[in-house]
Amino acid sequence: MPAITSTLRAWARSLATALAASLLLALLFAALSWQAAGLAPERALTLLRPLVGSGALFETHRMPLGVVRIPRWYGNNCLVFAMLVLPHDEGRAREAFSPNLAVSPLLPLAMADPAGGETAPPCLRLAELLAPGAERLPAKRYHRYLHGQRVATALLLPLLGPVGLQDAVFLALNGALGGLFLLAGLRAARRRRQGDAGWRRDAGFAGIGLLLFTSYGLPALGFWVSHALSDLVLAAFLWALWLLPGREDAGPAWLLGAFGCGVALFEFLTGGLPLGGGLVLLMAALADRPGGALRSLAAFLAGAALPFLLKAAIAALVFPDTLQSADAAAFEHRLFGPIAPEVPTQLLTAWSPMAGFDLHRVDESLLFRLRYLLFRLQGYYWQMGFGLGEAGRVLIRGSLIGLVLLAIPALRRNAARAGPALGAALLLIAWYIVFLNHSALHAVWMARCMVIFPAALWVLALPLLPGPREAAAIRR
Repeated sequence: MPAITSTLRAWARSLATALAASLLLALLFAALSWQAAGLAPERALTLLRPLVGSGALFETHRMPLGVVRIPRWYGNNCLVFAMLVLPHDEGRAREAFSPNLAVSPLLPLAMADPAGGETAPPCLRLAELLAPGAERLPAKRYHRYLHGQRVATALLLPLLGPVGLQDAVFLALNGALGGLFLLAGLRAARRRRQGDAGWRRDAGFAGIGLLLFTSYGLPALGFWVSHALSDLVLAAFLWALWLLPGREDAGPAWLLGAFGCGVALFEFLTGGLPLGGGLVLLMAALADRPGGALRSLAAFLAGAALPFLLKAAIAALVFPDTLQSADAAAFEHRLFGPIAPEVPTQLLTAWSPMAGFDLHRVDESLLFRLRYLLFRLQGYYWQMGFGLGEAGRVLIRGSLIGLVLLAIPALRRNAARAGPALGAALLLIAWYIVFLNHSALHAVWMARCMVIFPAALWVLALPLLPGPREAAAIRR
């Protein structure tokens, strides 16, 4: 009985601390949102118009391997830019709470794509809005999310300009991930030479930093400001969790709560939550005395839930029109809603031979829907292979095979460490299945979460790596 009471108290303290940290970060973000909403749209128009005149808005670049070309500016980034140039027709408070989305009066007839069909449609829409004399018409309020990307872009754009913002975020993301790999790796090597058992934790962080760096920091998503800002949250908290370790948990409860809040502010359904949750479990597996994985995950999820609950409360008290049943229906649709009606018929026809069955029948059974999900995720293996799908396929499939082969021996060796590592991979698989509709229709975002598989394999294999004594014995 005393043990149960002590455990409950530990959980209560952890959740309370996580919620307090999340609340402080949410209040800071609210102040920044108010500041961003006060910036004049005309200033954003002046800064963004050169993107069209110089042609930079329509540029593409090739991946290091393979033949994949990606646009320099991704659709979500252009969506955010369009928010910044629309008029604040309902005042500053409403703009801070739920910014306007753009409507395109001309697409697709009057706006040709200078990149030959490779420009994301929201970027063509942005080009329309930036044209001199264009009528900047809002379409609707976008109040379902917390818009951290919009706030960060609005505040940094006047300081850096659009190209400078892209370069700064790209360098910051890759500098953070590359720096974590180098410094954690060097410390791991030094501690291993000294016979310090903690070297494996440093090696774990180094490997995860390298995987994030090579899987999507450099190849594609690091160039896309909307993604890179979200990934900077992960990189920053990975650094903090490395430098501020928890004895049993992934890290201090306040840090986990702030991590959850940061993920919720910048990205939620489109990969941030499963990727962040998976990383928290991996950090718990690397703890000195593993055993607090579930408590760590709960602190992270509590921190992520709080800002959404606060926004719902503000909506009920101040902006009741934003509490629409359509949003609840849209969320439910992202679970097991039908897929075929949202995919152009010509694509279903073209993709059917590659998927191995008639995709027009995708909604007829759960098996078909899962096969379609797997097909769509495989289409973005190039993100994990520097533009080469075959390299990404080897990495992901090899990781899954490795996890299966190592699972039972690792659990027998040390279930407290192996359990959270395997749990991180299972968490991602469960997310794909539960949010099946969303994962299949937005595979370009959700495929990047698969970096959790090789990361989990790395953490699972760490106890098998020889220490200095074992290495010396092997050499002898």
